[in-house]
Amino acid sequence: MSIKIVSGGQTGVDRSALDVAIELNYKYGGWCPRGRKAEDGIIDSIKYANLEETSSNHYPQRTEFNVRDSDGTLIIIVGNEDTMGRGSKLTVNMTKKYEKPLLIINLNQDDKIKNETKVIEWLSMHKIKILNIAGPREETTPGIYKQAEQFLRNTFTETFDECPTKRNIDENYPSSPSPSPMTSITHSNPRAINSTLINSQRHLTNHSTLSPCTVSKRSQKLNKNDNLLSRNSLVQTTTRNNKISNGNDDDSSSTYKQ
Repeated sequence: MSIKIVSGGQTGVDRSALDVAIELNYKYGGWCPRGRKAEDGIIDSIKYANLEETSSNHYPQRTEFNVRDSDGTLIIIVGNEDTMGRGSKLTVNMTKKYEKPLLIINLNQDDKIKNETKVIEWLSMHKIKILNIAGPREETTPGIYKQAEQFLRNTFTETFDECPTKRNIDENYPSSPSPSPMTSITHSNPRAINSTLINSQRHLTNHSTLSPCTVSKRSQKLNKNDNLLSRNSLVQTTTRNNKISNGNDDDSSSTYKQ
C-alpha cells in the first residue's frame, strides 16, 4: 500500500508528521497559510517544499483544505478529547462537514502497540491513500512533537509491509539464513537428491512470490524438512554401507532411525 501524508506544517504534531514522511520517503504535502505562517515563524520552503499556500493567512482555511483533500484524518492528542484546542476541534468539525473518516489517538491511553495497531487497521479499513495528520502545536502541548514523531515513525515503519507489522515477523518468525539450493545435495540416494532439489526450488519460488510473513514460516518449514531428509538419508546410507560390508544389500530388510 502507498500513502501520502499531509498536514498544515504547524509546530507539534503537524511538523512531526511531515518530518517522519520525509525521513521514511513517503509522499507528503498539504496546505499551509499564506506566507507559510507557523508558530515558530515561517515554514521552511526548502525542507517542506511540497506544502502549498492558501489564499488566506489564517489557519482555518488550511485546516479545512487538508481535511477536504484527504481520504481521512488522524488526530494525535495526549489529553482528554474535551481539552482539545480550537484547531483540533475545527478539524473534527471539518471531517463531519466533508464526511471523511476520523481517528483520534490519545498517546496517554492504551499502550503504544495497541495505538499503532488501531491506526494500521483503520487505514486498511477505509483504504486511505491520502492521510491528513493533525493535533496540538508545541506551544500549547510542550513535548508533543517528540511523542508524535516517535509514534508515527514506529507506525509507518511497520504499516506497509504485507504483514500486519514488522514486529510480528521479528518476534514470531525469526529470520534464518537462506540455504543455497545445492548445499544440501550430499546424499548418495538419488531419490533423496531429487527431493532436495524440489524442496530447494520451492524455497526459491516462495521467497519471490509470497509475503514476508508467509516466506518466513515457509522457509522454516522447508529448512526442517531438508534437515530431516538429510539425517534420514545419512542414516540410510550408513546402514546400506554396513550391509554391503556384511554381504547384504537388501533395502527391504533394512531399518533405520527417524
